[in-house]
Amino acid sequence: MIDGQQRLTTIYILLQYIKKEFKERIPIEYSLTYETRKKSTEFLSNINKEEAEENIDFFHVYQAYKTIDEWFKRQKNIVVAADDIYGYLVKYVKIIWYKIDDSEDAISLFTRLNIGKIPLTVAELVKAMFLSRDNEEEIDRKKQEEISLQWDNIEREFHNDRFWYFLTNQTNVRYQTKIDLVLNLISKKPEKTYDKYY
Repeated sequence: MIDGQQRLTTIYILLQYIKKEFKERIPIEYSLTYETRKKSTEFLSNINKEEAEENIDFFHVYQAYKTIDEWFKRQKNIVVAADDIYGYLVKYVKIIWYKIDDSEDAISLFTRLNIGKIPLTVAELVKAMFLSRDNEEEIDRKKQEEISLQWDNIEREFHNDRFWYFLTNQTNVRYQTKIDLVLNLISKKPEKTYDKYY
């Protein structure tokens, strides 16, 4: 998938929440599978706190699920809100599927599709570069999974405040993601450099 992963995932989490809490019989017309996350399909079908700490993606999915739950609990009539949202999604939300062939440059297509949208963080761009199959090394899927897992473990460790403040006494406000600290250290980025992609 080139674009739309976060939107599709968020809609899917919302539908799973409505199905679990209000409408057990509703069909969910699609499922999601991520190449670098073997258990993603199972977790998205049964989002739970116990497995949320397994990797950074599960953690964020669970946080989204909790946010949805908190929003619904603030509504005056939860069932009506669930009916309205489900009805709107089924009636009005459409997915545009661009099927591209191997000759299309995925990066330039992604750039064209995303002009004017919220830009990716530095960490997201670097991770995408590491996981890209279009680089000279032509990494295989197993290596992609290994890199992705290591990246997630680093990201998860940075959420431990004691470890974070051992590395830096700066708050994470300066960084779009905490892993940016490591990227800045590796690139030897001077502290006063404002170039985001240094």
